[in-house]
Amino acid sequence: MNVCQQLAELCLKLYAINTKFPKQERYGLTLLIRRSAVSIESNFAEVYRRRSTAVYIRMLYMSYCSVCGIETQIFLAEDSNVIEGDGLAVINTDIAGIEQTLKALIQPIYNKPLTPRPLESLVASGAAIGG
Repeated sequence: MNVCQQLAELCLKLYAINTKFPKQERYGLTLLIRRSAVSIESNFAEVYRRRSTAVYIRMLYMSYCSVCGIETQIFLAEDSNVIEGDGLAVINTDIAGIEQTLKALIQPIYNKPLTPRPLESLVASGAAIGG
């Protein structure tokens, strides 16, 4: 299974678990976890649209940080007895796997020289500047 599939599955699992949260968490943990789940997937999707090593690494780190945020939010939900059970163990396993995968993507390129596209090549190709 590739990273995109892992992230999509995690997002769906988090949404499913969120439906069981108490109503008073609608604007608390429920909202935070859903936003983080979407953020991970969105940041990772942007990774493959970027043309420079620096931006690529930054987007991978942003995805990794969002995964760490979800991990913290899940621990908080568990500690406050908002969620429990087998689904929680699966989510924690999925999160750990995604963290390892993102680290594995970051590590080999972390110390490589940065290779931004020169401005001239963007203008020549007609690409929009800044995106």
